[in-house]
Amino acid sequence: MRRLLQALDKRTHQYDIVLIDCPPSLNGLTQMALAASDRALVVAEPGFFAVTAADRALKLATEMHEDGIAPRLQPLGLVVNRYRPRSVEHQYRLAELRELFGEAVLAPVIEERVGLQQAQGGAVPLHRYEGASGKRLTEDFDALLATVMDSRQNS
Repeated sequence: MRRLLQALDKRTHQYDIVLIDCPPSLNGLTQMALAASDRALVVAEPGFFAVTAADRALKLATEMHEDGIAPRLQPLGLVVNRYRPRSVEHQYRLAELRELFGEAVLAPVIEERVGLQQAQGGAVPLHRYEGASGKRLTEDFDALLATVMDSRQNS
């Protein structure tokens, strides 16, 4: 588990932030990434199984910190992704996430927008995507980035 941490420690002085994107499971790869991290940001879609998975992921991050496996690790929060505001199920699950996790549910909620898939499919950076939803997506992701960067200042 220490190899990733050692590799990052050698390189991170060159960067303000390094993001480690892990699969949506709590396997050894994810645990290794958490052990090397300062913050844990959990991404979840507003569905039944996502509520349980988000709870487990945030608890794992807290346990790894408390057990000394990841002494620098702090749970940053939960990002709700692919939210469809007209879906009654999504409205219910978002309310459930907010009730369970309170302020740990970060704003903004990322709505499901075709522009994100189009930008990815066209290999176009989101800030250069000129589709109808590009501006809103850019604003949402910039707001999340600001939250991450602010967490570095408040530690």
